[in-house]
Amino acid sequence: MALKLKELCGCEKLFCVGDHANDLPMLLAADRGFAPANAIEEVRSSGVQVVCHCLDGAIADVVEAGFQHSNHVFLRHPVQTPTTLFHQLKESLLCVLI
Repeated sequence: MALKLKELCGCEKLFCVGDHANDLPMLLAADRGFAPANAIEEVRSSGVQVVCHCLDGAIADVVEAGFQHSNHVFLRHPVQTPTTLFHQLKESLLCVLI
């Protein structure tokens, strides 16, 4: 499913985030897999990049990681709206699956 979405979106890179065993196939298929610090041990030790706890901004950490290797600048801001975040992501050719 994740690879099909990557193809449909025309994304260059597929970033996936997961926290439980059912997410492992998706995480392993991704170009980069991420897990929040509160994920189960099996996921955290599967070779994914572990980011902060989900309540502390794990998705923002994933987005920032995606922008580290692009020409775009991402600034985490406490009043970042989903709309402005979407426009930044759209420009980066980055898919994030939750």
